[in-house]
Amino acid sequence: MGLGLMELMMIFFAALAAFVLYQLYNVLGRRTGHMGQDSDGQARPAMAAGLSVLKETGPKPVSAVPGVEALKAQDPGFEEAQFLETASKTYESIVAAFFRSDKEALRPLVTDPVFAAYEPVIEGRVSDKVAENVSFVAPPRADLEHAEIQHDMARVRVRFLAEMAVKPADAEADTAAETRRTAEIWTFTRKVKAKDANWLLTEVKEAVA
Repeated sequence: MGLGLMELMMIFFAALAAFVLYQLYNVLGRRTGHMGQDSDGQARPAMAAGLSVLKETGPKPVSAVPGVEALKAQDPGFEEAQFLETASKTYESIVAAFFRSDKEALRPLVTDPVFAAYEPVIEGRVSDKVAENVSFVAPPRADLEHAEIQHDMARVRVRFLAEMAVKPADAEADTAAETRRTAEIWTFTRKVKAKDANWLLTEVKEAVA
């Protein structure tokens, strides 16, 4: 008695499944060249390689900058890269405000003693009708040098190297700008426990370029 249509279809699909499984074994069960091997020649799981980014990376690197780890212990949200980005923007804003003789723009960025030191200088520039525009040739270089906690106040020193182009505010567009290079160490402070407290400039010193 011959095989029925149903039996023939079952035999066909069984053979097809066996063929597919055999081809899958050939692909996954063999290595081609150096695939699936480490540099020492030992085989490694091929499918696990793509998940290496999910492995634990170990403890976070410890900062080499003095005082930063102590600061992080008091202020866990402190991140060096984010702080330097903010400090660089503040640096540019303060420099631009000073050259424009703009006390209103300068005031919220500095502490009272710093503003008290800059205020008569700015007033003198205003009296002499000195107002200048400044642009940075390139983003200033900012390097974190030191951090510390004094009572509830965080103090962080940053070394800035900058090259800027300065010209009078009323100068014609084609007027050549004066190039100036600066090297300074700025100290920023902020109350650690204060909510939404901004970093303020509290000290400026010259630095060796």
